[in-house]
Amino acid sequence: MNTNQRYQVTIEDLGEGGEGICRVDSLTVFVPDVVLGDQVEIEIIQLKKNYAIGRVTRLIESSPLRTASPCPDFPECGGCQLLDMAYSAQLNWKQQHLAQVLQRIGGIEMAIEPIIGMDSPWHYRNKMTYPLNQSQVGLYRRGSHDIVEIRDCQVHPPGVGKILEIVRDHLGRTVEGYNEKTHRGGLRHVMVRHAADRNQLMIVLVTCDTTDLTPLISELSAITNVRTILENKNRTRGNRILGHETTTLYGDGVIEEVLGGDVFAIDPHSFYQVNTVQLKKLYHLVREFADLSGDELLYDIYAGMGTIGTYLSRDCRQVVSIEVVPQAIDAGIKAAKENQVGNIDFILGQAETIIDQLNQQGQKPDIVVVDPPRKGLDQQLIESLLEIRPEKIIYVSCKPSTLARDLKLLTAGEYIVQRIRPVDLFPHTTHVETVCLMSKKEK
Repeated sequence: MNTNQRYQVTIEDLGEGGEGICRVDSLTVFVPDVVLGDQVEIEIIQLKKNYAIGRVTRLIESSPLRTASPCPDFPECGGCQLLDMAYSAQLNWKQQHLAQVLQRIGGIEMAIEPIIGMDSPWHYRNKMTYPLNQSQVGLYRRGSHDIVEIRDCQVHPPGVGKILEIVRDHLGRTVEGYNEKTHRGGLRHVMVRHAADRNQLMIVLVTCDTTDLTPLISELSAITNVRTILENKNRTRGNRILGHETTTLYGDGVIEEVLGGDVFAIDPHSFYQVNTVQLKKLYHLVREFADLSGDELLYDIYAGMGTIGTYLSRDCRQVVSIEVVPQAIDAGIKAAKENQVGNIDFILGQAETIIDQLNQQGQKPDIVVVDPPRKGLDQQLIESLLEIRPEKIIYVSCKPSTLARDLKLLTAGEYIVQRIRPVDLFPHTTHVETVCLMSKKEK
């Protein structure tokens, strides 16, 4: 095989980035801008040691799974990968992809319960961040830092189009947009957060240089459901969006989300799953898997502001929420007090260290819930879990490959996998959330 050669292929699978996967003479070839089942002519543009990269030169026959994208900016915008694939097909692929990864990496061969999808997978995100330059506000073009103007995004929160329209009108007129090359400019990003149950909007204006935001704020604050507007200063170079200095310019600085009857104040830095509708289904599934009797001691690890622990607190004796971010701990303590939840303790620190300290004091949990970032569980934490041996571990995962890796280690030790069920928190992307129930092996 050489570059520039052309082949007729059928797309057999998708990668984690949404790229198509096919094979030519037993070599794996990755092809962007295709749908599972497409028959295409491709040209090889890069040859690597164990794989190749191709580009589509001709669509021979469309996949029956292909559908017209409702978004005018797809696939130029890099926010979604699967908008031209029928939603039912997206769910089927995620289900199969999860099973394949668990088997290949983790050696887990068991029936995966049906994925929980959305009835209406549109405008589901409760948080979006839009970069700016001197004349544009939108999202990054796939694989670059060029901005694609966004006017009718199909997944961003309801009402955001009006916000972007106002910001766009003020660019170059009352505020200067950011120049990434010179690291100058007043307005760098616009973050919007939406509290679905109470239909409240938060707008965070991320600035680099000092700028007068008064005219912009005056117009944005006139939008009916905008509860608060804040300025966040980020003077550092790089991809980090928020800086450490935040000032409330309008309203009280928070919006309020309702979960299981409890109210959580969300600020610009709060971690809260981006799909409110599916989050409720996810937590209901965690509660089902936990099957609490009311007498358990439960550890909530990677707790954030303690939403899972608070959600489960009324079904068990005591919850210990462990988190490394001080602001999240403070928010969790405040929420527990305001919601009159008296059986939850928040502890700041590394989970493995805290667990070991509590273990030395003779405290052992009956059940542990872990909700780690995409990199999965720390090796030392896995060793700590195998040391304290809770009756059940519930693993909430946002990346199948790290889930599979961690399950392999836990099942080689003290645990067996009882149930696995995915939840689609990110329609039209390749991401899949998974809830896994493990129980202690009988000796």
